[in-house]
Order: sequence, then structure tokens, then C-alpha cells
Amino acid sequence: MPPARPSTSSRAAGCNVFEKTLAAGETIDIEPGGWLFKDASVRMETKIDRLSSGFFGANMNFIVNRFTGPGRVGIQSMYLHMPTEE
Repeated sequence: MPPARPSTSSRAAGCNVFEKTLAAGETIDIEPGGWLFKDASVRMETKIDRLSSGFFGANMNFIVNRFTGPGRVGIQSMYLHMPTEE
């Protein structure tokens, strides 16, 4: 799999944007806040895996978006949810 191609279009936003071209049937899993765009030809489905631990009965969900090619997906290297005043 060739590496994602970096772009400088979002350097002002504090992150890098990578464009990954998926071959037909090729998949990539990306956190929900980590992708910016996808071609119409790229299929996306949300995958939820339940993670549990015997330690204090801790349970949590691990969520990713699975993209299946062919086509392009835009990925950002960092995302930050800033607090807002209410």
C-alpha cells in the first residue's frame, strides 16, 4: 500500500491533511473525527467494537469509520475539539 500523499492546504489549521487513494476493495479504518472528505465512489460504514475489562467491570466502545475503495479519502493528522461557552 503506497503512503498517503501529504498536502499543505491545512497547515494554518494546525494539522496536516493526507490524501489516500484506495484501490477497488482496499479498506482503511479512520477515527470519526479524523477524516475530512471522501469521493462518492468510496463506501463508508461505522464499526463499533465493545471493549471490556475485568478491572472494575470497565466497558467502552471503540468506534472507527471503515472506508472501502476505489477512490480518495482525506485524512487529517490531528483534530481538536475546543470547549465552547454556553
